[in-house]
Amino acid sequence: MAAAAVANPVSVPTTIGTREVIDVAAPTLNWQKLENPQVSIQNCSLKYGPQAIRSLFEKLTDQGLESTYVEINLSDNKIEDEGAKCLEQGLAANKSLKTLLMPRAGFGAEGVTAIGRLIGTLPAIETAILSSNVCDAEGVTGDFCKGITKNKSLRSLCLAAMRMKSEGANQIFEGPLMVHPKLEHLSLTYNRLTASCVESLNKALAKNKALRYLDLCGNDLAAEGAVKLVEGLKANGNRLQKLGLAQNLIRLKGTKALAEHFISKDGKSLDFCDLRHNQTTFRGVEELRKTLGKEPLEEAKEGWIMCFDNSNRQLLINAFRGQSPATGRLAATLGEFLAGRREAHRPAFHEPALPAWISAAFGRSITPGAGGPPPARAVFVALPNTSLSFSVLTCPRGRAPARGPLSAGGAGPVPEAQVDRAFLRRRAPRVCM
Repeated sequence: MAAAAVANPVSVPTTIGTREVIDVAAPTLNWQKLENPQVSIQNCSLKYGPQAIRSLFEKLTDQGLESTYVEINLSDNKIEDEGAKCLEQGLAANKSLKTLLMPRAGFGAEGVTAIGRLIGTLPAIETAILSSNVCDAEGVTGDFCKGITKNKSLRSLCLAAMRMKSEGANQIFEGPLMVHPKLEHLSLTYNRLTASCVESLNKALAKNKALRYLDLCGNDLAAEGAVKLVEGLKANGNRLQKLGLAQNLIRLKGTKALAEHFISKDGKSLDFCDLRHNQTTFRGVEELRKTLGKEPLEEAKEGWIMCFDNSNRQLLINAFRGQSPATGRLAATLGEFLAGRREAHRPAFHEPALPAWISAAFGRSITPGAGGPPPARAVFVALPNTSLSFSVLTCPRGRAPARGPLSAGGAGPVPEAQVDRAFLRRRAPRVCM
């Protein structure tokens, strides 16, 4: 297949010491070139840098031309803050750019600010993806929000994994989201947002008339934030159509509040609501399915997806990760066993070890036994159909357990590097108190 003719070729330098021919008359500038199967994303990121951006627009200026690009894809190219600033200057007079793709482009707060100012000058832009450019709250405040607010054409804005936290999100909610006339899709996934930003979000939802898809997956709104968010969804007046809140630690309380809103008259506009991976226990999911008029999880044919209104609406809820109906009950059984002792006990991890929840989730034989320094007790759990067994030492609340490695089926101590204590505490709330 013959290569497309180059109408106006210019040569730009690369960071690997070569030069590349670029057609400045083409409607698309795509520097995420992966046509060769031997080319990796890493190779791509090392090829075009800020000097290539600068050289490209200098060549246009030398020819007395303005940029006429319709789409620019700089994904995975390390253009850094310098390249973002060059892009801002080079595209200032562009009237045709509709799509700007710049995820993982290696720029920080200064670069994000520059792109925000640029978006404010682009009259035709509809899609901007700036995800995974870590800028903290500093990058999305001030000029960035002013630029997005000034723009009147943007329809989709992706700002995922930029570590803006609630402080940065509040600036977006109180600024552009409050007034933008066309912004239909906003993604703030994996930005460490907490319940403290929900009040600002609720005010924006009450006023915004354009937003149709809000994606907040992978944050930490918790049950408190989820319950608060229901107030904003009601005030939104059935305009929002899609909501992503997976992986937000909202647990049963938050999941229940949002699920009940989904089936209420105030939530009838939602045709997609993602509440997966929120530490909703098996028993909690069973309770929700009963409330929603669905069959028990063991009999469900649709799995995580619950369909409503002739399958035109979807609600996604799953049980606590790793739990099947049987293993969920076993985890609860061990929790009740520990809570039912004469003295209040809690699991103690030996430098650190597998938690009781993991043992219970895969085991069937739970028996108390002697072990550990008095007054501690040990719970032994045997895993069926395997040669493995785990022991979990418990002791009265407030008393420090003995130190030492914990063995699993004679395989030796569990390496500390393999166990994340914070993760275990969050993922096993019933047992790991």
